[in-house]
Amino acid sequence: MNKAYLVSCTNSRASDLAAAAKVFKDASQSGTPAKIAPGVEFYIAAASLPEQEAAEDAGDWQALLDAGAKPLPAGCGHVLALELDFWNLGVGISASNRNFKGRMGSPDAKAYLASPEVVAASALSGKISGPGWYEKPVGVEKVVLGEGMASLRKIE
Repeated sequence: MNKAYLVSCTNSRASDLAAAAKVFKDASQSGTPAKIAPGVEFYIAAASLPEQEAAEDAGDWQALLDAGAKPLPAGCGHVLALELDFWNLGVGISASNRNFKGRMGSPDAKAYLASPEVVAASALSGKISGPGWYEKPVGVEKVVLGEGMASLRKIE
C-alpha cells in the first residue's frame, strides 16, 4: 500500500480526524510520535476550515502532522482530484464515501474504502489493517455491523 487518504466531506470532520489521531497516539511510545510506514504517503484535509480548527484545538491535527501526514487545504475539492490519476497504478486506502473502477485515478489502481481509523492504521503499518480496537461511536444508537442479531451462514 502506498497511499492513504483521509480527505472527504463525509469522513473528515473533527471527530474523524480525532479517531485517526487516536491510532497514532495509541501507537506512540515514550513520548515519541508514531510515524507512517516508509513508502506511504498519508494525505489529510478537514472537510471545512471550522472542522480543521476544531481538530487543531484538540491537538489531533498536530498528532497527524507529527506522524508524517501531508496536509491539504480544508474542503472537499480534493475528492474530485482523485480522478486526475492521483493514485496512478498504486494501492491505496481512502475514507472517501464512494468508489468505482477508475474513481481513484487509473482504472488499474487498487483503491479501498475504509473508516478513518482503518485508514490511519493502514498508513501506520504500510498495509491495509485495523487499529486493533473497536469503540462504538459516541451517540450512535443504531445497529452496528458485528453488533446485530443476524447470524452468519454459508450461502450455497
